[in-house]
Amino acid sequence: MADDISIVIEDEPITILFPDQQITLTLTQTTPVGGLGNDGTDGREVELQTSLTHIQWRYVGDLNWLDLIALTELEGPAGADGAQGPAGDPGPAGADGAAGADGREVELQKSATHVQWRYVGDPTWIDLVPLTDITGPAGADGADADGGSVLFIDAAIYDPGGDIVLGDPNISRQHAELRPDGDGGWTVADLGSTNGTKVNDARVAEQQLREGDEVRFGNTVMHFQAS
Repeated sequence: MADDISIVIEDEPITILFPDQQITLTLTQTTPVGGLGNDGTDGREVELQTSLTHIQWRYVGDLNWLDLIALTELEGPAGADGAQGPAGDPGPAGADGAAGADGREVELQKSATHVQWRYVGDPTWIDLVPLTDITGPAGADGADADGGSVLFIDAAIYDPGGDIVLGDPNISRQHAELRPDGDGGWTVADLGSTNGTKVNDARVAEQQLREGDEVRFGNTVMHFQAS
């Protein structure tokens, strides 16, 4: 059995111990040592490169690269994050961008139900806001005037006590007055309104009215007709 054999190697001779006997071997060299052999041929030159996953090699002149060792086998553990460096100085301001193109001109109109808009030159009008959304409450009916009394024109938004109350936000409080002339005619007089009073498109402070005159208070137009 192999477990019953002991081999002792200290120096020559070599002793082998069996359970029931001992053998001693003496090593002798019977073959003379030969001289030095001839130099071997030079090995082929190799080159190395790193791919995404391996260090690779090939003989110089060969086409194909051979994987030598995976990069993961050479990587050490990840190092700790370094300390955050100081903030850098702000960079110089960038140059101004080129000017944008001019916007297209638009125009407005009023239809029977809406304020509408379109780009100048376009054929189609687009509804912008219903007239009902920008129409104020109807004004109260004015009281019949006595002969020779002055009629005050006022805006409904001020809850006025005027004789002629108009639902036009462009009309001022106590905007104008209509008063009779001594010869049976009527005169309109502006009372310092913001948007003024016009007769036939001309702004007036006071103007005697004639049959068919167009009188404008804010955006409200009236035609004068004597009865």
